[in-house]
Amino acid sequence: MRIIHVGGLASPYIVDGINTVIWTIAREQVRLGHQVGLLVSDKPDTASKRHARDHGIELLYVPATRWRFDATVGSKLIVEPAADIVHFHSVFIPRQATLARDLRRWGIPYVVTPHGGLMPQVLARGRLKKRAYSLAVERPRIERAAGIAYVTPGGEDDIRRFVPRFNGPCTWVANPVDVDELAAVGWQPSAGRPQITFLGRYDVFHKGLDRLAEIAARTPEADFQLFGIEDRKTRQQFERIRRAAPANLVINEPVFEAAKLEVLSRSTMYIQVSRWEALSISILEALALGTPAAIAEGMSMAAMFRDNDLGLVLSIDPAQASAQLSAALVDPARLNRWSTTARAYARANFAPQAVAEKVLDVYRESLAYDASVRGRALGRGITLERERRPADAPARFVDERQQEERATENLHDLLDRRHRRVEKAVQPLTVGDDA
Repeated sequence: MRIIHVGGLASPYIVDGINTVIWTIAREQVRLGHQVGLLVSDKPDTASKRHARDHGIELLYVPATRWRFDATVGSKLIVEPAADIVHFHSVFIPRQATLARDLRRWGIPYVVTPHGGLMPQVLARGRLKKRAYSLAVERPRIERAAGIAYVTPGGEDDIRRFVPRFNGPCTWVANPVDVDELAAVGWQPSAGRPQITFLGRYDVFHKGLDRLAEIAARTPEADFQLFGIEDRKTRQQFERIRRAAPANLVINEPVFEAAKLEVLSRSTMYIQVSRWEALSISILEALALGTPAAIAEGMSMAAMFRDNDLGLVLSIDPAQASAQLSAALVDPARLNRWSTTARAYARANFAPQAVAEKVLDVYRESLAYDASVRGRALGRGITLERERRPADAPARFVDERQQEERATENLHDLLDRRHRRVEKAVQPLTVGDDA
């Protein structure tokens, strides 16, 4: 099968969760015998081209604006040869919506992975723009997908709320992590004072760093080490946390690759108290290492933790969370049990080959669903968009494509102007507002 992923970056070396997932799945799908391409809008450098070539991945570079890919995208997806399925990653990206329209005309089914983008807390940020765009563009795109693969445990409810009329397959597929490499390192906690680690972007509201700082202040017997990158939107709030941080909370620059594994493996526990989270790669890596993890009960992974005894589920109340954490730190048998259970669960569910095979199952089910929809429609004498090919009527195709693109641009222009008026009227922004 020829598979094209859309939504990744032109380099596998850029630190980005979704990009890492896409490149990892693509490599594994090639190993499983499929022809796999990544459609990217930035020109790949020499190292990225070499990496793609070494792993048998097609890097399909097509320049793009916010609104659309260059017209040459058709030749990449139809002629060289035609893709069997396209896998969109992320939501609320206009050029993906434009491409989805083209795919329907070209008879190419597509699958969508929202990567947490349809969680209620995410939809609430910038809700005025997202509400109008969802109605006009995003809901139709997802409703017409052949299938949906979601990464957030329990995330199907979020998807059904957003596209209640979608009748195709909707399947949970976890993010992949290199369980073999992580298991080889293993959990090796440092002696002395307990060290509790957080890795991630310093987004105060999203990642719950205000809660984490208060938990640290209430847990003086442990050292809290934070490693991450600055978040532009909540920079001021983070600076206030930095100035008022207790002595046992240390803010560090980000760490990568071997240094990251060293930090995680030497930690007594990993902690993440996000207000919402899809399927954090750092948490998955901690589980695969066997480093006991503590997460907030409001996170979507909490049910997965409870059902499988993977780690500690913390109260959203900092005082209660501190008490729970303190009790766990003096219970080595409990920590060791979580370590063992987490490693086994990670190997069964997050291994790259297992994830890639599950994604392929999603494709097969989605292709079967797409064929059945076309069959039912043709039985009723209805010709679907996806039954037409560009070669059937090139002039009409170009005219329709331009009309739809102009409509999308007009919608975005309207939303941008409306959003600017709202920003002027509502001052100041709170931590959770979308600037």
